[in-house]
Amino acid sequence: MNVTIEQESAGKTVNIPIDAVVMPKTAESGDFPLLIEAKSAGDFTNVNKRRKEDEKGMEKGMGSHLHS
Repeated sequence: MNVTIEQESAGKTVNIPIDAVVMPKTAESGDFPLLIEAKSAGDFTNVNKRRKEDEKGMEKGMGSHLHS
């Protein structure tokens, strides 16, 4: 599943892959769920490359709003 977010600072939309959605039992109306992108344990991608990809993923989500 992909979630489309809007990057206000860049003025564009970005799709972020989501593998799991978790809503706490104590959540109240209007609370957002935790969105998780899973990484494969068998993926032997270079560690430095993976860190750069993770940083880019975090940058995509920072200062952004989810589209409903």
